[in-house]
Order: sequence, then C-alpha cells, then structure tokens
Amino acid sequence: MSNPLAFVLKFRVEHPEQEADELIVEAGRALIGTGAHCEVRVGAGTAAREHADVVLDGEHVWVRALAAEPLMTLDGRACVQSEWVPGQSLRIGQTTISVEVVSQPRQPKKTSPLLALGLVPVFAAAWLVLQLLEAPRETMAAIQQPPRLFDASEVQCPTSDVVAAAAYAEEQLRIALAERERSPFFPAEGVQAVTKFRRAAACFRQAQDNKADQACSMADRLGERLEEDYRSRAVLLEHAYRMRDVSGMQRELSALRALTSHRSGAYVDWLAELDRFAREELAAQRRRQPLSRKRAGT
Repeated sequence: MSNPLAFVLKFRVEHPEQEADELIVEAGRALIGTGAHCEVRVGAGTAAREHADVVLDGEHVWVRALAAEPLMTLDGRACVQSEWVPGQSLRIGQTTISVEVVSQPRQPKKTSPLLALGLVPVFAAAWLVLQLLEAPRETMAAIQQPPRLFDASEVQCPTSDVVAAAAYAEEQLRIALAERERSPFFPAEGVQAVTKFRRAAACFRQAQDNKADQACSMADRLGERLEEDYRSRAVLLEHAYRMRDVSGMQRELSALRALTSHRSGAYVDWLAELDRFAREELAAQRRRQPLSRKRAGT
C-alpha cells in the first residue's frame, strides 16, 4: 500500500555571487534569517536573526516580517504580511528567495524491535498519572470566526460650527497621518488612524473643504490594508491553533488583540481567553510540565 502524500515547502535561495540553494522544509513552518536555527539562512549582516516567518496552510503560503530592517519586499513591493504566491520573489537585503508547494510521499516511521519493551514502563507511568488525576482532559475552546474589523456606520463630525470643524479636521488629519506611518509596527494605531481619517473627512465636509475626499480615500485605503492583515493573521492563528503551536498562536494573538482593541464581543473574548491559555502553556513548558492542562474558555 502506497504512503499518502504530504505537502511541503520548497525554497530556492539566491545569494549574491553564489550558486542558488534549493531546500525542502517538511515542518509546514519555516524561519528565514541569519540564525543557525533558521530553516532558510541568509548572509550574516544582511538580515535579522529571525527576519521572516513562513507558514504553509493547505496549499497556500503566508509570509510575515519579524523585523523592520532591512525592509522585506515581495515582487518589489514592501511586505509586512502577505500570501506568498509561487513565482513571486521575496527579497531581504541582497538575497532573493522563491517558494513553491510540492507533494511527496510521507516517510514511514521506523520502529525498533526493542521499542515495545521500552514503552512498557512509560505506559505504566502514564496510566498511573491518569488514575491520580481522576479528571477528564480539558482542551482549548472552539475556534471563533472573526467579525469584520471596521463597522459600516458613518463617523460624524463632533461640531456643527464651520470654523471649529475645519480646525478639528486639520488636527485629526495630522494625527492620523502620523499614526498611519507607525501602523506597520503598532497595528492599534492604524485602527485609530482610520477613525481619525473618517472624522476628518466628515468635518471637512462640514466646513465645505475639498480635502474631504482625500481624507476619505486615505481612510478607505488604510482600512482595506488593515482588514487584509487582520484576515491573514486570523488564518495563521487558526492554523497554529489546529497544529497546537502555542508559540505561533501567541505571535498572532498579540497583533489580533491590538487590531481588535476597539471592539467587544465573542471573538474578542475568545482572543483574550486564548491568550491567557497560551501564556500558561508557555509557562508550563518552561517549568517542563505537561501541556494542555489549562482550559482556554468555557
């Protein structure tokens, strides 16, 4: 009987003045950086120790920057987080990387004839632990589906006075522009900037200023980018959740909780509970205690 196929990541790494390297990563997740532990290595001094995180989700590949400098680009465009389509070139410093998803037969696990004898005391100890616990094993809470990041409700200008509205609009626009610049590194400021752009647009209309359309366009473009980032991170979180990758979960939870800090509801509550669960699990790892002993929700 043939072995089932497994999807794996195949990278092609082109270094300056060197022959290109090709490598296959079977784990479904890979780090790109200069660190010796990284699956995809780039030259020392050209990138951070951990510069990018790559995740295989089914047949789709997602890449996320873990460092701001040097700027990571995907087909020449700045990339903070995006789906990485085969054929696109990821560039970090002078290194160019391409990826594709390939299938290969799953490797059968080799067993030793002494394995069964060695496992006898292990199973005995496990049975004893279960008897002592006298409680069912608890698991993480069911996955919650993310709502839209922004509401469709229109933002109103807080004043009806024309002069005050114009001054308030200029102030909101100035603050929003600064927050937009910081948003790749502080997602919550991007969310705040969208609201300020919309409030500036409403006040510019109140003051009959033609800057209203410009502010509205800025809000729409930034809102679309944040919504895409939000959806991507939700997919990565769900993948890490299903793989029981606690470290991966916590990386996405930090950004998702920042992006949803203006909201409330079941999804936000689930993120908070899952974050608590991940922190406790990581603490348990550090203490070398068994995982999944704590529950992340009801």
